[in-house]
Amino acid sequence: MQVKIYSRGIEGKVVPPAPNCHRLKREHFPSLLGLWLPTAIGLVIRLVYTLVAASRQIHSSYDVFWYRTVASLIVSGHWYVLPLPTHPVSYQPTADHPPLFSLLLAGGDAIGLRSVDSQLVLLAILGGATVILCGLAGRRIGGTKAGIVTAWLAALYPGLWLFGGQVLVGQLAILIVAGTLLTVYTLRERQSTLLALLLGALVGMATLTRPELALLMVAFVPLWVVKGDFKHRIRLTVIYVAGAVLVVGPWAIRNLETFSRTEIVSTDLGATIAGANWQAVYHGPALGLWISSPSPPEAIRGHPSVVDHYLQQEGLRYITDHSHQAIGVALARLGRALEMYPTPSNQVYFDSRSGFKWPTWASWLYFVTFLPMLAGAALGSVLMIRRRVLVWPLMVPVAIYLLVSVAFYYDPRFSLDTQVALVILLGSGVSLPGRHSSPPRALPAGLFTDAKRTSGLAGNKTGT
Repeated sequence: MQVKIYSRGIEGKVVPPAPNCHRLKREHFPSLLGLWLPTAIGLVIRLVYTLVAASRQIHSSYDVFWYRTVASLIVSGHWYVLPLPTHPVSYQPTADHPPLFSLLLAGGDAIGLRSVDSQLVLLAILGGATVILCGLAGRRIGGTKAGIVTAWLAALYPGLWLFGGQVLVGQLAILIVAGTLLTVYTLRERQSTLLALLLGALVGMATLTRPELALLMVAFVPLWVVKGDFKHRIRLTVIYVAGAVLVVGPWAIRNLETFSRTEIVSTDLGATIAGANWQAVYHGPALGLWISSPSPPEAIRGHPSVVDHYLQQEGLRYITDHSHQAIGVALARLGRALEMYPTPSNQVYFDSRSGFKWPTWASWLYFVTFLPMLAGAALGSVLMIRRRVLVWPLMVPVAIYLLVSVAFYYDPRFSLDTQVALVILLGSGVSLPGRHSSPPRALPAGLFTDAKRTSGLAGNKTGT
């Protein structure tokens, strides 16, 4: 078969294109409709919701106060401190939360994004970027169609944008988790040192966003993520660990040097354990939830790490003394995590009122879409397994959500990282070609095409 390659002539004369070039140009549309259009629509949805529809009462919560205050003080040159209640002009080191989100707000503050509305716009943009990463992850797993379906799901699914009406860490966390999942699947195909370093940095960033995401460090070690030569996997693992240490190390060293007790990521673990394990949440209407426990002794107040360790001991002591209630409390937490306990309407009310997370209509919207998404993701995972597509990395965020909910307490914000995995599972699973499907038609190189599929189109060619 004779192959003719069309290119620009030696004297600058343009040779006519191959007869099928007009068809290939039309096939660029999947990239437009499958990525940029859902990204734009997803961004509009997030902007309208955050600036118009979401409740503004949420901005009075302590978490919002902490993130915004710490960010403004960073811009002023005071790194991760809070004013002392008794001496507002004096500052005390703080690590109530991991540092990355405050650092992001500080960067926005430095360029003039100081108001709540401007910060919400910044978070909406992060949500739009999440749509892109979810689409690319779907394409990496299941091809062009899976990428398109996943991008549209990420743009429209309420579980990815209902949390955006508050200046909290959620939008940053789901962006990092989406990037992490994309990198895991890319590293499995292209076992490069740069990707291993990037994956380590991403799981480090996830840890500095939400402490429970430190579990990703163990789950995504290249030693068992990639296949091939054992020595090469060890080398990738060393580079991966180096990337994680480079990101987490400075913050961990700062905490170890600053506080009198050992603290790595935050000083909030004690309050979490104590608030989830005491009389108020072991029975009654608050069973399985978190309520702030009684204050520590006045003598240790003002010493964050001392208070943290005191509350850890109090919470663990209560767990030991009430071990006979452990199964009932764990089941209640699991039921709440699945939005089913004690009743769906009760969960809807709790989600809308607890911490003023979102309006009541938004809480109902989340409820009626979360369970179908969960079922769809389960179907997608089954289809991926049947077609021998790697599925366990997408199950890791789901497992973390359920584990944290059962071990500590239920909070809908814990599900944010899970929502990303659910979208990719559904979009990729239901879009995978069947076992006996014909090979996909080659497309021009672009965001939604695979290099292997387009390598034959490097030059336009026709056969005679």
